[in-house]
Amino acid sequence: MLCTLNPLLKTNFDAFLSVTAPLHSEFNIVLLCSVLLAATGVDANGSLYPLAYAVVDAENDDNWLWMLQYLCQIVETHAPQFLEPNVLTLLSDRQKGLIDGVENVFPNSPHGYCLRHLEANFHKQFKHPQLKSLL
Repeated sequence: MLCTLNPLLKTNFDAFLSVTAPLHSEFNIVLLCSVLLAATGVDANGSLYPLAYAVVDAENDDNWLWMLQYLCQIVETHAPQFLEPNVLTLLSDRQKGLIDGVENVFPNSPHGYCLRHLEANFHKQFKHPQLKSLL
């Protein structure tokens, strides 16, 4: 597994870490048969900023736990104030490995769910056109 911290972040972590850290695994790297796991923060302009990423063999519970533990180490080292209860909020796509991992690694941080993924799940579950229009 490869994991790295954005080099710009090493010098000015506080400026880029906001109270929200979305977690994603949306990019499959076909040549390596791997998955890119990523954690992003929100900067002062409300734009997403990459905090850390990892290239892993699969998106599974163990890899997400490892990535979350690595992210926790980064936060502890560069911005420990964000580990105070209810300061850092994590957002994800409700993948089981993330739900359990966030609860274990960041027990004092609220965990929310990405609305885009909730909407996609809703559309997949409920095919009726009138229900879809309620979102």
